[in-house]
Amino acid sequence: MVSEGERMKDLEDELMVEPMPRLESLEEVLEHLWAYAERGAHRRDNAMATPIFVTTRQDGAPGARTVILRDVEPGQALLCHTDRRSGKVQDLRAEPRTVWVCYDRELHQQFQFIGRTTIHTDDALADRMWAEESLDELVFYFKKPPPSEHAEAPSSAQDFEEVSEAEARANFAVVRTEIDAILWQHVHPEGEYRAGFKRQGDAFVGEWLVP
Repeated sequence: MVSEGERMKDLEDELMVEPMPRLESLEEVLEHLWAYAERGAHRRDNAMATPIFVTTRQDGAPGARTVILRDVEPGQALLCHTDRRSGKVQDLRAEPRTVWVCYDRELHQQFQFIGRTTIHTDDALADRMWAEESLDELVFYFKKPPPSEHAEAPSSAQDFEEVSEAEARANFAVVRTEIDAILWQHVHPEGEYRAGFKRQGDAFVGEWLVP
């Protein structure tokens, strides 16, 4: 008689995603890294769609939160947006070094995109990203109180009557990280392996690393 545990194991094996092929050259890996990130900006079933964004708080403690990847400049930068009044904006202005981390559990690969972040509020980049987003994605900025302010009860604080579109736009900020290093690791059935890349001029130079 087959136990419930054995039956579930058989079902998991049937549903297991075919392993991602090993990438045998650093050029293949680098191309894969940016292509994967680009897909994350447009497909919510991609692990890079909601990476962990890691900063340094002003008290020196690490700060980590899930963000939504909004855009990718291939070979250059990762972008999201946030409320300009949020604590992480102040943290980033004090210490712009940041890491974007994600793990794809189906393909068994981890990504770390490392770089320096700038905040954009009143320039062409912020204007473009505000104009390109749907209202559903901008509702977070229609609020009077800033993020993390005390609330008397559970509430989104969104108020479309009291907050005008101009006020919401004033709350909007684009977070852009210029990438200068990438770490990638792939746990493959034939053995895990790792690669790292550092920006040199306009290009990335890679090397294989011990996992």
